Amino acid sequence: MQNDFSYFLLELEEGKLIIQKWRFGSWPDGLDSMVRITFEEPEPRVTVVNLTHIDVPEEDIRECDCGGNTERE
Repeated sequence: MQNDFSYFLLELEEGKLIIQKWRFGSWPDGLDSMVRITFEEPEPRVTVVNLTHIDVPEEDIRECDCGGNTERE
């Protein structure tokens, strides 16, 4: 997988949600993955960040894994 990538911001809800469409330079045309980042504040001064990255080609999952769980749809 190449290190170059591009993304497009699909949705932004300030302080709550970011949804992006990502693609790496080595991926075939039309193949995009989706990144969803949510922010929760269960109590003052505590923020929980949840990141979901789906539709990554099987051969590239290890390159995109930051140590969390990886799932495909």
